[in-house]
Amino acid sequence: MIRVQNEAGPFSSFLRGERLAKLMVIGAMALLLAQALPYFQHRWVEDESWYSIPGYTLARAGEIRNPTFADTDYESKVDTRPPMMPVTHALSFAALGVHVWVARLGSLLAILGTLPLVYLVGRELGYPWAGGVAALFLATDNLIFLAARTARPEAWVTFLGTLSLLFVLRSNARNSKLELFLGGVAAGLAANYHVAGLALGAVMCLLVLYQDGFQSLKQARFWCGMCGFALALAPFAIWIATSGVRTEAFFNMYMRGERISTATKLAAEATRLKDFLGFSSQRLPLNLPVPLRLHIALALLASVVILFRKKRPLFWLVILVVVPQWIWWMYLPNKTVRYVALAMPVLSLSLAIALESLAERRQAFRVGAAVLCLCAVSQVAGNGVVLLQARKADYVALEKRLRQAIPAGRVYGAITFAFAFEDRDYESYDRTPLSYAVEHKPPEYVITGDRVMMHGSGYGTDNLKDTRTVALRFVEEHGVLVSRIEDPFYGDLMIYRIPREAAR
Repeated sequence: MIRVQNEAGPFSSFLRGERLAKLMVIGAMALLLAQALPYFQHRWVEDESWYSIPGYTLARAGEIRNPTFADTDYESKVDTRPPMMPVTHALSFAALGVHVWVARLGSLLAILGTLPLVYLVGRELGYPWAGGVAALFLATDNLIFLAARTARPEAWVTFLGTLSLLFVLRSNARNSKLELFLGGVAAGLAANYHVAGLALGAVMCLLVLYQDGFQSLKQARFWCGMCGFALALAPFAIWIATSGVRTEAFFNMYMRGERISTATKLAAEATRLKDFLGFSSQRLPLNLPVPLRLHIALALLASVVILFRKKRPLFWLVILVVVPQWIWWMYLPNKTVRYVALAMPVLSLSLAIALESLAERRQAFRVGAAVLCLCAVSQVAGNGVVLLQARKADYVALEKRLRQAIPAGRVYGAITFAFAFEDRDYESYDRTPLSYAVEHKPPEYVITGDRVMMHGSGYGTDNLKDTRTVALRFVEEHGVLVSRIEDPFYGDLMIYRIPREAAR
């Protein structure tokens, strides 16, 4: 049985890898902050409100639910997504207040903490210099950059998944029951942030099986890891099982994948791959018919081939970490490319270790280093483009203008703006039909004209035509225009006051 073992590379020793690598980790953390902090409160999007609303609702009312949705919607009663995201948000909001920077702070800290973990994984494998290089490369990665400045759970799953990998590798090297138990706990906590983290349990099992074969199933160490994973998931499972409403809502949410055929799931992966390769889309409107990230994908593929030829155990490590996760993503309804951030720590290590393995051939090493630098620089440039676009999407300034235009009263509009009215009654057209709102909770103000309402939810189709038609007709017949806010990112917002007699 081939084992993943520590193996010191000559190039690492020559460069005093550990000392230099630690400096690179510090540099990586500084580089990440330099990219992530500018315009940190800009470009707040609908997903971030979706994840934040249950957080401030939990902090204030002790309930994990989304009150912006119609009473007939399961999520208005209970949000049965893994609970650690709303819990983390609730703690942050309770301590620091409900602000955009507070909602995103946890994500930034999680990604910042991932960088030294990547170095530690590299050192555990016997490649401290490569671990430092991987941390630097990871700090430039477009998906990691987005995860660090978005109030979504990918940052936490990435951090905890990397921590789990470190514990599993240490356990394999030392035959430690405690460290595999901790690896299981970390993987279970990742799954408590997002269901994508459930694949980490399979990753942990496969890495132990690869190390010790099927005889590991007879060893206490293996079951310590499984116990850690199960214990971390147990509170969530108990919470779901002890309420009929939560159980019903849970199955309603998570059986959606069963309604999609395998062929459709595979076909939908094209969306994720196109986004990863950097093709222009409605979410990335570049007007260029070329895959701007193709060179990064080719570099990653080349690194895996190099590991297959030169470092076979490390090749299998990459495969066993990445492939089970990607297979699981195929099952999940959301085909976002953001999930790929979960695999980027080990893929960054693949690039760095492949580069170090070329050290004996100076010309090959120089070419590899040039390719790695090209990928890193191009990603930093891409992050810069995102920042330039974010500069035009000042959500905090828009929040102030919206609150000035609507000083009080129940509001109906895009979920994007719910965070701006976090202390008010707000109804989102994402899950609340206007006819239902008018009948049950009549809005006093309606916001129309936002980019989502006018152009769709971002997947290339105008899937909100009916919503837009109903809303525009209603405000034309019953509304009084009180304010118009033109925003280069959020749209030409028209704010209507709805007289009480019209709302009824």
